[in-house]
Amino acid sequence: MPSNTLEIVHKWVVTTLEQNNWSARQWALKSGIAPSTLQRFINEKPWVLSATIIAKLSSVCGTFPELYAVDDSLKIKPVILKIMGTKKGNLVPTGNNFNAFGEFGANAFAIPVSWDTMDMSGYRKGDIVVVDPDVEYTSGDDLLIKTTKTIAVYEIQEHFLIARSSKKYDTLDIGLVDVLGRVMQVISNK
Repeated sequence: MPSNTLEIVHKWVVTTLEQNNWSARQWALKSGIAPSTLQRFINEKPWVLSATIIAKLSSVCGTFPELYAVDDSLKIKPVILKIMGTKKGNLVPTGNNFNAFGEFGANAFAIPVSWDTMDMSGYRKGDIVVVDPDVEYTSGDDLLIKTTKTIAVYEIQEHFLIARSSKKYDTLDIGLVDVLGRVMQVISNK
């Protein structure tokens, strides 16, 4: 990144954090990136953010750094994902689409948050969750799951599914649910 581009991106990051009253960690987690990546960029210039990271951050805040058109790092095209809903405990297409930034499998989709199983982890009703069923998951990842009664997001820890909620939810065994995919991004609906 040229130094003037670095300064523009740095100013955009700092300004966005102030305007939204977010911590770097909150914004990073909502964007699906490691908090240390954003914190290192803020504190250790000339650390560089990739165009993919900038796009993920941008998809959450709804703004983009004002870079020059000759900057090839901006040539990331949005991925059009179908928006799914739930009906009688099943995923159903809504007929609408959502533009997301990132690399996703062919079966990835978006779904609005309509559950409160992860409200303590920053998921708010109305936010959009990007889910990719083609991505492997490991302990600590958030998964969209289907039980006999509902569809919701839980965090996987070993073989247990844990709700990070202000309400009481049972811990589930992953062998007793259908995993619909790994949560790749959470986009705030301000």
